[in-house]
Amino acid sequence: MAKVSSRYSVGDDLFGQLLIAPLGSAGTYGEYVAVSEDAPLARVPTGLDADVASVSIVLETPLLTVGEFRCPPADTAWSALNLIGDRPQVVFPRLPVLIEHERGTPLVTAPTHTVLYNANQHYRRELRNPRGDDCVFVELSEASLEQLAEAGGPSSTYEPARRHPCARPPEDVPPPAPARAPPSVS
Repeated sequence: MAKVSSRYSVGDDLFGQLLIAPLGSAGTYGEYVAVSEDAPLARVPTGLDADVASVSIVLETPLLTVGEFRCPPADTAWSALNLIGDRPQVVFPRLPVLIEHERGTPLVTAPTHTVLYNANQHYRRELRNPRGDDCVFVELSEASLEQLAEAGGPSSTYEPARRHPCARPPEDVPPPAPARAPPSVS
């Protein structure tokens, strides 16, 4: 009988990027996933704290940065005033989270929402899901904002000091009511 060997043991904490469809084509996974032994995995380094927020940059260009943000429930960010950073962001939540921009109205975000943040925006978050916060964000450079303003026509201008007046873009206009059949004539 051949001896079975493995690089890993049951219970090892592993991490890696699974570029195997459909796993690697649909985002990341924090749960259990079965893969072959030759998958690109490594052991989690000793001393790494998995209970702190993390940012993974997916794409970075001169015009924009796309990233993933995760904040586990044990992170201190849940009880502190948070700061978004030095660029405006458009955020696409994957989990429900209560977000309250400084001097704003609390808003429970969900995967169907888009959330807007100004550069250097202060905000608070409140836990609404046992998995914490998980979202995709797009940071826009000043050059990209200027290009967007130019594409908007002569009345659109980009002013770096101007701030978004709200945390969410306006809702879509509801569809028109269905047409009714004309009354019958007798």
